[in-house]
Amino acid sequence: MPDTCFAGAAGGRFDAAVAMYHDQGHIPIIRTSVDHGVAFDIAGKGIASADSMVAAIELAAKMAAS
Repeated sequence: MPDTCFAGAAGGRFDAAVAMYHDQGHIPIIRTSVDHGVAFDIAGKGIASADSMVAAIELAAKMAAS
């Protein structure tokens, strides 16, 4: 059971947990994402904003703390 395995690894029962597929490995991970794509249309123009990335990181930090 992935939930039991990941909980055991987080609790120090195992040295590592290996997932057969990347989607399974993402189950226990707090993941946030920016609200845009790759922004190729503005790449190299010096007009990109980090606001969305900062908001995603702050949300992940709040989720990890609770």
